[in-house]
Amino acid sequence: SEIPWGAHILRQQFKRTLAAVISGLMVTLIFLASVMPAMASVQERCQDGAIVLNAGTSSVRDLGSCIWYREDPGHELTVEDIQADGRATFTRHEGGVLNFGYTESAYWIRFDLRTLDDGADNDWIFELALPLVDEVTLYLVRDDQLVDQRKTGYSDSWAQRDLEVPNPTFRLKLAPDTVNTVYLRITNTNTFRLPISLWHPDSYIEKVSVDEAVRGILLGAILAILAYNLFVAVSVRERSNIYYGVCYRVWE
Repeated sequence: SEIPWGAHILRQQFKRTLAAVISGLMVTLIFLASVMPAMASVQERCQDGAIVLNAGTSSVRDLGSCIWYREDPGHELTVEDIQADGRATFTRHEGGVLNFGYTESAYWIRFDLRTLDDGADNDWIFELALPLVDEVTLYLVRDDQLVDQRKTGYSDSWAQRDLEVPNPTFRLKLAPDTVNTVYLRITNTNTFRLPISLWHPDSYIEKVSVDEAVRGILLGAILAILAYNLFVAVSVRERSNIYYGVCYRVWE
């Protein structure tokens, strides 16, 4: 059967709108690809087994071989046990993102942060890019003394977190010209993949701003396509358009 003239015009307009949305997304992705390298320094910061933080460090997104880990199958170890057993019980990670797959074990992560006395700001933000992690506890040790301890997780209120963002984050106050040991105790029933990064507060604000902008653009594009399909469905009054709009909304 012939397609009504009005429906033909609406479909042409829809194609142009869809093309414009796709073009906008491509431009956004190209822009982010050019901006992100300037926002975060990904150079190797692991020196002599410690992450070195100085005045020129804006972020550390790859801790490299400075990460050590230990499995706790029975969920029995405490931070006192970890310190008493010594560093020899940890296994050194060889680089890349820590990934233990699916496991019921708890894992302890250890890395050292060395600050220099060069006038740098020693306020840092630790981020674990795993929003659905069950529980993560951070212990900060300096000169063999526990100086800070905090905990967060998926079920905790955002108001109880250091920063009200999806990923678990901790503010770290480090003393200049010191070596600080960070212990993490992590439990998770989902995939045990642990992307760990450190950010200077200014760099982290820029990173979160870009993340939110990208989410807003993607959500706006989805809503625009959905609204247009519903408009076409009402205007043309064809069941196929209505089913398409409803299925598209359910799928999202």
